[in-house]
Amino acid sequence: MDVHNEGSKDAGGRMTEAPEMIDVSGYRWRVAYRAGEMPVLKLDIDVRKFLPELWQRMPDTGVVLPSGQRVVLSLGVDRPFFFEEIVSDDVPSFKRKCAELRDVIVFEQWNRRTPLSIQGKVPRVTDSDSAIPSIESTVYGASLVNRSPLVAYGTLVYEPGGLMSPWRPFTTRWFRTQAEAEEARTKACEKLVELKLQARVTTIQGRLGALTSKAYFDKLPLDLQTKCVDRWREYVGLDDAWLADTSDFADKIEQMLNSLPAA
Repeated sequence: MDVHNEGSKDAGGRMTEAPEMIDVSGYRWRVAYRAGEMPVLKLDIDVRKFLPELWQRMPDTGVVLPSGQRVVLSLGVDRPFFFEEIVSDDVPSFKRKCAELRDVIVFEQWNRRTPLSIQGKVPRVTDSDSAIPSIESTVYGASLVNRSPLVAYGTLVYEPGGLMSPWRPFTTRWFRTQAEAEEARTKACEKLVELKLQARVTTIQGRLGALTSKAYFDKLPLDLQTKCVDRWREYVGLDDAWLADTSDFADKIEQMLNSLPAA
């Protein structure tokens, strides 16, 4: 094991068994001590300097002080909005978790600078033929865990209350797994159907409201006037069947109103 311990000396010039600094595989690290706890070798790394060799060179057999006591490895990474830490005295497990975290960070950095080509294909809910585009995929690197390709999957997602217009509440997003992208796309497809229905309801109810303001509306039979006003203001049970029936009803009312002046 390539570990050289370098620390302070006592009054007799002997090396202490609890050095403040130790050299591990060519890198010098500080060791933290707390009463009743294992010593901790901290690898606090800025995300932009998250170099694999800083932890890949750690000996799999572990890091040991001159006293023979094992040292816990701790890697802390400043990520956007939070601090993430991996802690373990099992070096192979520690390396694997670091590699997994590095894969995540590589994706996050790539994601921030890579737009989706489907950005211009955002559907309009007022367009009956609009649809959610198929999922796109692209390779953006190689995994440090097993060297397999890192693949991102992009799709449109439903994001209410965002910066988009209320009539265009969809935005693009990359995902690290195909399953996540498929789940998001399925939800977006379901929401698009719902929003299209709402848009059609809004259109037909606007038409009914306009009919109540037309000349001779008060000359219609009272039951038809009442039904027209009720349908105009209705908000429960508005499905495709309601739309079909209400559209036919609006046609009927319009025809009657158009015929009244000539009567």
